[in-house]
Amino acid sequence: MNRVREIFAVLTIRLWWHLKGYGTILGMMLLLLASMVFLYVNSLNRKLRQSPVENRLSVSK
Repeated sequence: MNRVREIFAVLTIRLWWHLKGYGTILGMMLLLLASMVFLYVNSLNRKLRQSPVENRLSVSK
């Protein structure tokens, strides 16, 4: 019974170590995705709010 507890403890520690590492990577990927979505929405908003006169001026430059 003691051996089963020891194996379970080792497996739990190993699983926790892997989850912690992958959680860091997943968190960074989610942060990158949120940043990309924000930049995309921000650029769409700027394009939609731009008046036609400003648009013609920026194209002619």
